Formats: sequence, structure tokens, C-alpha cells
Amino acid sequence: MNTTTKNPIKDICLFLDITQKELSERMGVSEGTVNRWSSKPDEIPNQTLYFINLIAYNSILLFELEKYRLMTSLLKEVLSERK
Repeated sequence: MNTTTKNPIKDICLFLDITQKELSERMGVSEGTVNRWSSKPDEIPNQTLYFINLIAYNSILLFELEKYRLMTSLLKEVLSERK
């Protein structure tokens, strides 16, 4: 994930279009922890940064999977019409 604000917490929230509270729920940490990381991004543990990147990557993969499923469905429809 390329950061645009130099704040990984704000970036992932913007990328996923979620609130910090929703991010805290996804990460299994308190909202206060996410708020602290947001206000002091230099203090975010490396493991957390890795986890944030995994969350972003997972979101991208889910989007790509949905595109693949749609493409497969459309292809099956087109092929069935040709019979």
C-alpha cells in the first residue's frame, strides 16, 4: 500500500473507506490504541504496520476475486447462449 498522508492509520482508513473505530474492530485492538497510532504514526510497531499492509492486500485480493467471479459468470452466460 502506498501511503499518501505518511500516516498508515489514516491511509488504510481512507483506502478502505472505514473509520478508525471500524479499523480497531478489524484489528482486534481498542479504539484508543488506533487513535494513539494515528496521532503518533512513528510509534506504530512494525508488526502492526505489516498487519495494516496485509489488511490492504486482502482488500485488493477480495476485489480482484469478485472481478474474476463476475467475469466467469459472464463467460458462462455467453457460452451457454451459443449452444
